[in-house]
Amino acid sequence: MTLPKAARRRESAHLARIAAGYSHLGAVLDLLQGTSDPRSYGLDSNTRTWVALSARSAWTSRCGDRVPLAGPAGPALTWPVAAVPRPTSGDPPQPGHPRRQRGVHLSDGWSVVGSCAAAPVAGGRAGGARETYMTRQADFKRRVRARMAKTGESYAAARSRLLGDRPTEEALAQALHVSNGDCTDLAGTGLARRIIYWRDVLHEGPVPDVGREELRRIRAAFLLGADADDHAEGLHMFEERDAALEANRDGEYVLWFEADLYDQLQITQILARLAEYKVPAEHITLICIGEHPGIARFGGLGELRPEQLRELPATKACARLTPAALDLATRAWAAFRAPTPEGLPAISATRSGELRFLGEAFERLSREYPSTRDGLSLTERRILAAAPPDEDATAGAVFGRASGREARPYLGDDWCYTMIDRLARAPHPLLEVRPAGAAVEHGTPVRLTATGARVLAGEADHVRLNGVDRWIGGVHLTGRDVRWRWDEGREALTG
Repeated sequence: MTLPKAARRRESAHLARIAAGYSHLGAVLDLLQGTSDPRSYGLDSNTRTWVALSARSAWTSRCGDRVPLAGPAGPALTWPVAAVPRPTSGDPPQPGHPRRQRGVHLSDGWSVVGSCAAAPVAGGRAGGARETYMTRQADFKRRVRARMAKTGESYAAARSRLLGDRPTEEALAQALHVSNGDCTDLAGTGLARRIIYWRDVLHEGPVPDVGREELRRIRAAFLLGADADDHAEGLHMFEERDAALEANRDGEYVLWFEADLYDQLQITQILARLAEYKVPAEHITLICIGEHPGIARFGGLGELRPEQLRELPATKACARLTPAALDLATRAWAAFRAPTPEGLPAISATRSGELRFLGEAFERLSREYPSTRDGLSLTERRILAAAPPDEDATAGAVFGRASGREARPYLGDDWCYTMIDRLARAPHPLLEVRPAGAAVEHGTPVRLTATGARVLAGEADHVRLNGVDRWIGGVHLTGRDVRWRWDEGREALTG
């Protein structure tokens, strides 16, 4: 579309002032439409002169540098120069710290070469040891435009939000920090003064769509019955945790989590709860990682030293959330707790820049439904595949092999041993443990039975043989003829 000349001039002048304030005119000019020639940015020579004059005062107040701009005709003008390369440019930055130089060609016959001292931004280090401008990153402009499309913000507002998404140490110290477990040494970072841990294994046991108080009772009773209340806190742990979360509703939150299913379900519960409390999305910072440099198979935040954790708020793993992220988390939590799994595919298919691991986690959750091939969940199949048929392996070894098949391991060893025990105690046992009937522990000998081998080969159906009694969120699977299955061929839930 071509804007009227007067409108284009007004818009150009406004954007130029903003650009000069950020030392990055090129990125803003890219947004102006009206021409197929990218070198002219949709501006004729008169409008480009208008932009130059409009940006002059803002640039002078910021840097004080002026460079002559010579055109095909007319007097020399003063032009602001972007202090950094445009993200779309393949040119490497020129030497000369702390001043950087570049040339910008606006159209045939016009060129600018100049320099300006680099200005610091949030998250940068003194002396320029790090990139001083987020626009040095090749994908930054795409991130800004993606945010504009999602939130409806102007380019300047979206860019400012992205540049300001790195919380200061003071802001971190004032916030309530929430993490997945006390193996993560947040206190050791010096960034967190108030910490609560979300210790609940939501992928196991009932998580029905009931009120908060009733859900606390249900979860506490389940963990106690499964001998999974590691801290012997019972209902008190849930009450204390929920009270602390609500008491901070007028403050800031920082969530420290990982990419696996265990953590992603906790994130949805926490964010849905904060949405109920009417906490503004911009008061919530999420730090979420699925890998870490130098760790070949990342197992979680608990593997990181305090100094490594301390670096995460200054990385891309850290983001302030938007209302869209809260809405997605609320819908995901509702789909998880619903009495039928019909809402899971929509969440699995969702892609979010802020909750970027959520879709993947909900697809993994869907594969816990009995397969149309053999009646096994994916976890059960991997456990059977890890148990040898003609010799004993320890339960710990079976857990290690099964966990090694997960792209993002989420199941703890005790929960794996619970599954081994259930498969061994079935009417038609798929596993044999010794001594029979004893509690399964790390060193318990385990082997695959002949029936287990038949099921693993797809020659028999575990659910039809043994029945099922399992909760997946709000869905209770019972009996030998369950409606909901995972179709391996279609890679989709059926029912």
